[in-house]
Amino acid sequence: MTPTETPGSDPEKRVPTDILPSTTGPSPLEDDPVPQKHHITDETGALAASALTSAPLDASESRSILTKLDRRILPFLCITYALQFIDKTSLGYSSVYGIIKDNKLVGQQYSWASSVFYFGYLVAEYPGVAVLQRFPVAKFLGVNIVLWGMILMTTAACSSFAGLASVRFLLGVTEATISPGFVAVTGMWWTRQEQAGRSALWVSFLGVGSFVGTLLAYGIGHITGSLSPWKYIFLILGAITVIWGVVFTIFVPDGPAKVAWLTEREKVVAVQRVAENQTGTGRSRTFVKAQVLEAAKDPAVIILGLISFVNAIASGGLAFGSLIIQGLGFSPLNTTLMNLPLSTVQVVTQLGAGFLSSKIKSSRLHVGTVAMIPPVCNSESCWLISH
Repeated sequence: MTPTETPGSDPEKRVPTDILPSTTGPSPLEDDPVPQKHHITDETGALAASALTSAPLDASESRSILTKLDRRILPFLCITYALQFIDKTSLGYSSVYGIIKDNKLVGQQYSWASSVFYFGYLVAEYPGVAVLQRFPVAKFLGVNIVLWGMILMTTAACSSFAGLASVRFLLGVTEATISPGFVAVTGMWWTRQEQAGRSALWVSFLGVGSFVGTLLAYGIGHITGSLSPWKYIFLILGAITVIWGVVFTIFVPDGPAKVAWLTEREKVVAVQRVAENQTGTGRSRTFVKAQVLEAAKDPAVIILGLISFVNAIASGGLAFGSLIIQGLGFSPLNTTLMNLPLSTVQVVTQLGAGFLSSKIKSSRLHVGTVAMIPPVCNSESCWLISH
């Protein structure tokens, strides 16, 4: 009997063990048997039991569920990811509208104000993921969205490097759980075959966020009120995020058990669809050290981590993009518009890469490698020109 089967169950109707009503068997990765307490709701347990005993999954039912998921959950992920990018890069937009002067930033202080966001991100990443396991995923993410929107608004009150750095650090703390949270949500609702395309779509909204953020910053730059233009950027963007966080909390479900727009049969089908993922739709509060060590030793995980690290280094230059363009002689408003081509290329590339990865089997590594070639060549060209 495998860890995902129950006595008398059909191997073709497997559901992840973390949504079963009660499980006390040891983890297969642990040397010593340790009781596993999953703290799953009665509704989720009943739904799992129904998935085991219900009729086989029908293709038409699966397509119907997929359509509902794409319409009712995916847009929330996409828009939130766009807002996250807009908000964390808002410092770059404000750099040409007077924030450096008003906060009396000198030397490397602007650079540190940009970098300290990632310090907060690093500090909160792993604790945030642990908390994510213990609370309803969507509600926890919604609260974080509201918090980072409020923190972003307080940036308008900053008048020194210390204040600005503190706010940026807290912004990084509250945004840290969004990416891992979205990975969990994607695995909760979509099959492995569907995840590549959906993940690529919400990740591509980084480019959409850059595009929309550029237009918003350009429009806000025309405001002639009693405050400096950079303050309006943080106040308006922060207010939008707070409102969106409330909407996200209300409308994004934490799992199939309590979804109002699914019938009881559709809830069962939603669980059956993702059973093959073996990742579950409930919450497991059990920390298994052996699983962490196994992942840490996986060459694929190590390589992907290095790729993400190098990519993050290059992304740090985004904070200086507007200042560099302005240094070429452009006005603040025109400098803002000059970021639009970058945003357009980003959207097209990410959507294209996701589409190819989902349509061509075992192509993700090749697509990712090809996608890295243009920026490497561009960086090399810039170095050659400077010499």
